[in-house]
Amino acid sequence: MQKSVLIIGLSISIGLIADALLKNTLTTGIPIGLGITLFIQILAAATTLLAFNKDMPLGRKGLYFLIPSVLFSTGFVLRDSPTLLAIDAGVIFLSLTFAAISLTGRSVTTAGIGEYLLHIANGFLIPLVSTADMLSNSVDWERLIPENAQKHIKPLMRGLAIGLPLTAVFLALFMSGDAAFAAIAGKSLSFDFGDLCLNSTIVVTTAWLSGGFLHSFTLSKFAQGGALNEIALAESPMLMEYQDGEFPLRTIENRLLPRPGEKPGLKLGITEIATALALVDVLFFSFVCVQLKFLFGGASLVELTPGLSFADYARNGFFSLNIAAALVLPVLLVADHMLTRTSTISLNVFRALSFTLLGLLSVVMASAMMRMHLYQSEYGQSELRLYTSAFMGWLAMVCVVFGGTVLVGKRKYFAFGSFVSGLFVIFGLHAANPDAMIAVANIAHAKTGKTFDAAYLMTLSNDAIPTIIKNLEGLPVDKKRLIASKLVNEQKGAWHGDWRAFNWSRMNAYQAVENNLPRLKELASKGDSHVE
Repeated sequence: MQKSVLIIGLSISIGLIADALLKNTLTTGIPIGLGITLFIQILAAATTLLAFNKDMPLGRKGLYFLIPSVLFSTGFVLRDSPTLLAIDAGVIFLSLTFAAISLTGRSVTTAGIGEYLLHIANGFLIPLVSTADMLSNSVDWERLIPENAQKHIKPLMRGLAIGLPLTAVFLALFMSGDAAFAAIAGKSLSFDFGDLCLNSTIVVTTAWLSGGFLHSFTLSKFAQGGALNEIALAESPMLMEYQDGEFPLRTIENRLLPRPGEKPGLKLGITEIATALALVDVLFFSFVCVQLKFLFGGASLVELTPGLSFADYARNGFFSLNIAAALVLPVLLVADHMLTRTSTISLNVFRALSFTLLGLLSVVMASAMMRMHLYQSEYGQSELRLYTSAFMGWLAMVCVVFGGTVLVGKRKYFAFGSFVSGLFVIFGLHAANPDAMIAVANIAHAKTGKTFDAAYLMTLSNDAIPTIIKNLEGLPVDKKRLIASKLVNEQKGAWHGDWRAFNWSRMNAYQAVENNLPRLKELASKGDSHVE
């Protein structure tokens, strides 16, 4: 117990020191040097301290293997040759590996070549997995934390571990999609989030590997040679798995069988699920509070907000919010699947949090659709904008299906209900003729004197051609000339008599051009005439 706490303390200290010594080298391209030397020497000092701890009657002769690691670490101060420094790094790795093995009481000086290779393999594997063994098997958490507190702390920590990354993802989407929310969040989170993540990564990674290294030479089973030595004796294909401080070998056939008492699937309690969902709910509520004034203020409020343009507010915000909305349902589905239904209370708590999130999501969706409406009123319609809006509409329908199936105990109907709702949306798109809708919206947009992209209009399919011809009157002369020229040029050889290539929309487009061909030719040459 005491030795594990000591190792954890040393590991965290080493991680913090590594962040101070090595961060600039890893991030800014500063050449390696004294920082590496100091780090290796501090690791060697921690190993020595652990070896002389009274709770660890180890084979302290293994400390002699630390001498080469300390000695050759000075090469990073004395020399600049990349090849020479790479060799120094290899020597340091081997020295630390042999030190850890020797400190367990196992002889390194009399080992054969095969054993050396196994030791080197252990040198790579043990630091990666030994920390997990220490945290799960060697630390007496019950003595460190009262039993009553454990019942709540452990699930709460698991819930935070799940909820914080989810919240970070949604926070990033909301900040990229809304300048006002980003400003508020930036003031609230007045630290460099990227720098914090980098520091945390360096500290956690170094502490984890250091803890695995320091814990490795306290493992009695590792001192006896480890299961890696049995590879040569295996009579069938084997796999190595880290378990209880060693690498037990299991045949591939046995590996596929469930372990005794193993429960199918991963399940979580209501504390974990509720903690994660509560974090997401709070974030969504904060975002909705910022959005309410824009929902009622509309375009006038956007124009009055300093630094907020239609492009930033509408286009970028719409797609970011669309992604956020698309992620909510998978999160809730996974949460429902993993929830352990131990009581009616836990189920009701989950339903309440889920319905709350769906309600907040509806406001987010309304904000996204309002943004797209503002953007279309300013810049016109496009296929991407229309189909993404349709997708958002389908998401809204799926949310209703989710609430009416999964959250009332009828999960088995959710997939089919979502499929049917998707069919309705697709049928509606076919009936509405999206390309014709885009043409009508953009031509009407042009007639009000706003921006109009005639070249984009002519990239639409034949579905839009009759509508374009019908609504040409009133467009600027140069735009009519461009459209008419394009239609006349594409008319030649456009119709194929093969009945197997028949298409209703292409036929209507061809006939519309044929019926108006004289006028279209006149428009193409003069740019000003009436089209029937």
